[in-house]
Amino acid sequence: MPEYELHKRTRQSIVRIGVLEGYDAKTEWPADEPEAFDGAWFRPTTGESPTHVFEVHIGGDRHKAITKLMRAQNRWGGCQIRLVTTKAQLADLRAEVAATVSQADVVAWKVINEKAIHRLLKHLSPISEMREEIGYEHI
Repeated sequence: MPEYELHKRTRQSIVRIGVLEGYDAKTEWPADEPEAFDGAWFRPTTGESPTHVFEVHIGGDRHKAITKLMRAQNRWGGCQIRLVTTKAQLADLRAEVAATVSQADVVAWKVINEKAIHRLLKHLSPISEMREEIGYEHI
């Protein structure tokens, strides 16, 4: 799959997972900023600051992706930071994040294989359908 298509599909999966888990999930957020994030999840009741911010790094400048996420962490201190990448780039990006982000901040960071995102969505979708069938609302 071409990088652009994988990037787009992964962003869509992140938003879908957020919705299935009860978040208000957005992509290309904030829309009014030149470097919007690939995904952001918000609690429906508070909604002002994201609880999770995602950047999908399939190709391109890894330093730019990490810097964008560092800005998110500085701006919304309590949010979880997720850098999503391919298996081939996973180890290098984890090492770079560990070397770049302070020890105090690294707790909020996770570097994730994009395949894990797609696997999670594959499993959550039928669960959501079953919840709907039995009238069970996810909180």
